[in-house]
Amino acid sequence: MQLENYKIFAEAYSTFNAEPLINALAEDCVFESQMVMQPLVGKPAIEEYLRRKMETFRKHKTHIDCSLAQVGSSPVLSANGSPCVVMRQGDGGAVVLLKQSEAGEITRIDLCTTPAPEDTRPLETD
Repeated sequence: MQLENYKIFAEAYSTFNAEPLINALAEDCVFESQMVMQPLVGKPAIEEYLRRKMETFRKHKTHIDCSLAQVGSSPVLSANGSPCVVMRQGDGGAVVLLKQSEAGEITRIDLCTTPAPEDTRPLETD
C-alpha cells in the first residue's frame, strides 16, 4: 500500500503548501471534486487550481484538519478498504481517494462527499 502520496496530500491541505503535492502528480493526472464543476485534466491545470486554492485558504486563514484513514463501508463499493485522506473544515468534510501509477505518481484525485468521513475507520497498516 503506497501511503506516501496520501501523506503528501494531507500535508499540502493542512499547511497550504501545494508544491510537494504538485511534484507528486503525473503529467496526465485528473482531479475531480463535487465542488469543482468540470474535471481538471493534466498537471498544469491542477497545478494552477491548487496554487489558487491554497492562496485563498491562506488569505482567509482557513483551518483544514486532514488525517489518514481507510474507507470502511460505503455505497461506493470500489472504495471499500481503500486508504484515504479525511478532510474536515468547520462542520463539513470530504474524503480524498487517490489512484497511483506503478512509478508512484498520482494519476487521479477524487475529492468526494460519498464516501463520507463517517464511512471511514482508522487506517490499518501492515
